[in-house]
Amino acid sequence: MPTSSPSNFIGGRSGASRSVRGFTLLEIMLVLALVAVGTLMMAAAFSRGGASSQLRNEAAQMTNGLRDARARALRTQMTQRFVLDTATHAWQVPGSAPRHVPDDIGLTLSTAEELREGTSRGVILFFPDGASSGGRVDLSRNGATWRLDVHWLTGQVRNQRVGAQ
Repeated sequence: MPTSSPSNFIGGRSGASRSVRGFTLLEIMLVLALVAVGTLMMAAAFSRGGASSQLRNEAAQMTNGLRDARARALRTQMTQRFVLDTATHAWQVPGSAPRHVPDDIGLTLSTAEELREGTSRGVILFFPDGASSGGRVDLSRNGATWRLDVHWLTGQVRNQRVGAQ
């Protein structure tokens, strides 16, 4: 019975020459370095994206609050107040708890002088016919700004990015 020695039989092939395939240490180190650089770049992109998306989300929530106050005025046929306090970073619409904006987001409110309550608190009114007192809220962080405009005649609320992100 013919037999072959272990040195002549590798992977089902018999013969004296061996061809061993694999990666060198240098190739493995190069791939690991590329993966590490890619991971760092993705982490940096996500951290920047997280700050800008949080600003966008806060602007969207406040826009929805303003629109909710207008809808409530139309539904109940009673004037509704959207209140923003820039000192405490809080805003409130009728029928809901105050909402807080992170402290690192800058807030400015432009509204009628008669609707200012002190130096940091102001009101935007929504009337039963859909109109409003009008106003503007700016939310900003790191040079990026989202502007929320409330049209006085129609009460329409519009938000837009006005600063670099």
